[in-house]
Amino acid sequence: MPQDSPIKSNPSLDQLSYICGPETEPSLDPTLHWGSSTIPQALKRAVDLWGSRDLLIFTDRRLTVLGLDRESNRMARGLMRLGIRPGDHVATLMANVAEYAVVEIALARIGAATVPINPRYRINELEYSLRQSDSKLLLTAPKVLKSDFLEMLRELCPEIVQAREGVVNSAAFPELHRIVVVGGSAPGLLTYEDVLRLGDNVPEAEFRVQEAQVKPDDTCVLQYTSGTTAFPKLVMLAQGPSLRNAYCFARRAGFDDQDRLLSALPMFHIGGLGSLLGAITVGFQLYMQPSFDAGKSLELIEREKITAYAALELMYVDMRSHADFPRRDISTIKKAFLAGTSEGVRTAAEKMGIKNVVGVYGQSEASSFVAISDWRDDCEKRLNTQGRPLPGVEVRVVDIATGHTLPRGERGEIWVRGWNVMKGYYKNPGETAKVIDHEGWLHTGDAGVITDDGWILFAGRLKDMIRVGGENVSAVEVEQLLWAHPKVFDAVLIGVPHPRLQEVPMAIVQLKEGERASEEEIIEFCRTRISGAKVPRYVEFVKTFETTGSGKIQKFKMRARILAERGGSGPS
Repeated sequence: MPQDSPIKSNPSLDQLSYICGPETEPSLDPTLHWGSSTIPQALKRAVDLWGSRDLLIFTDRRLTVLGLDRESNRMARGLMRLGIRPGDHVATLMANVAEYAVVEIALARIGAATVPINPRYRINELEYSLRQSDSKLLLTAPKVLKSDFLEMLRELCPEIVQAREGVVNSAAFPELHRIVVVGGSAPGLLTYEDVLRLGDNVPEAEFRVQEAQVKPDDTCVLQYTSGTTAFPKLVMLAQGPSLRNAYCFARRAGFDDQDRLLSALPMFHIGGLGSLLGAITVGFQLYMQPSFDAGKSLELIEREKITAYAALELMYVDMRSHADFPRRDISTIKKAFLAGTSEGVRTAAEKMGIKNVVGVYGQSEASSFVAISDWRDDCEKRLNTQGRPLPGVEVRVVDIATGHTLPRGERGEIWVRGWNVMKGYYKNPGETAKVIDHEGWLHTGDAGVITDDGWILFAGRLKDMIRVGGENVSAVEVEQLLWAHPKVFDAVLIGVPHPRLQEVPMAIVQLKEGERASEEEIIEFCRTRISGAKVPRYVEFVKTFETTGSGKIQKFKMRARILAERGGSGPS
């Protein structure tokens, strides 16, 4: 560990790339201690404050705070009846629907954890997720978008055809005991409504005893995150830090109980959890659609007079470029946050008229948010930086070669320490130790700068990841899939520029001697096995890779060559 930790370097602290968020600030209520609270306690407070008001508005359902309380109570008791206990993991595989929110809150009320699975996953990813997460139960929609999840499950777990009351005895997934269908039905499987009815048979007193035992440090979500390893890792996030993070982000963004917030962030995404817990802690009405659609979002904003918006940069871009944008009135939106670049924040402010938009910096390993501007900050600061750390969160920028804290204004790796840092990666102490050092600093793998006056600038990713729209794609994961193709000898994945998605994957492939393959063949091989964002858009076949003298592959040289050959814009 470097010897110049900022805590020990007080004489030069103001010159170093180190900043800590204030313990108190005007936007926060000093009487609320979310870090030492639980989700059940937060829900009870919400019931007392806003009980009969609509809290969650989905396409086909509206839930008041009391409605969420009562339905999650029944669902929690139903899950208890199915054998779910504190510390158990339950996987969810759905679009943005009210049932998703109910299940997530219900699990937290009994000390169990949600494992959100991306509904864009294909069969390889679903198999890995169910096995690696040790999920005891899966709640799944029959279909989402073009994916037939029941068909996938029958292929992965043929024992489903013999299921009775949702019980499966799977050789492939020994921990998975039950499958529940949400928004449909299937022979031998329980439905969401069946679980609610089962809850009526569990005494209220028994449920209350279990709910009272929930602690702020209990894991509430195991969030998949892509990294440099072959498959995503599971980030363990606790109830107290998740609540505190959501509250701080909502207040910094200026959201309150008078707002109608449209969140375009999917519920399987860490931002979806933040939106839900933000509604519970701050009281805004949360609007969500099954999946993002720019035209429908514009229509909803106009119809419901949405006052606040939360989304990834790509979603703002799609709305701004949609044919309906000029004729829709979105002037009611006064506040927003945008996860993306400073250029995206400026576009939202200047071209979409959202004057109080704020930029953010974060990652799943930090309970989502590390830094965010205050909506009342100077306009140029909000448009050109990612803000300041959340209260009580420390951030420093270090030299990746030495680990020494850099002077302000210099680019290095962002390190984070504080209450928002994850508990670790599930069943992966080795990877946890690589990113959280013995002093508690989370090495984010992101590049950044702390300005002379103490603002954070995100400057890209140091990890071998490709940012496709708002989704991180692990190059290693896709490379390992390509290696499994019978004609492929070796392959690497790089990111190339894209006008809408910022960058997309491109595979550079060496075929086995004597083999022939087309670009379409390689792409189709991937498309049937992994989610769309990970599928290479382009394939280049080569005899050799660019390497160092010692034989190490140099992806940056490959990328530079391809861009140079195509005028800097990537393949057409």
